[in-house]
Amino acid sequence: MKVETIPQEPTTYRRRQKLSAMTNDPSLGDVGGVVLGRIKAQTSEKAKLGLATLMWVSRSRPPLEEDALCHGLAVEVGSTDLNTNDFPVTPTLLRCC
Repeated sequence: MKVETIPQEPTTYRRRQKLSAMTNDPSLGDVGGVVLGRIKAQTSEKAKLGLATLMWVSRSRPPLEEDALCHGLAVEVGSTDLNTNDFPVTPTLLRCC
């Protein structure tokens, strides 16, 4: 069973079932390392966005809503203004991750 098959499932419930079954599968190896490798192999800006997205999602409690994630990613260190033109769009976030 491959990780790529999860998004092909028609419902969230079935995706979670498949993901749950895969977590105990020893043939998966280092999936996290493979994913990080794919992210880092992109152009520097896409890799930066992909890593930042994963960091925000993995460290947030409770889970982030899409708008909150985009706000967090648009914040620039040292800036006092939020540039709403710098909000990433969801399809871009998904491709970068």
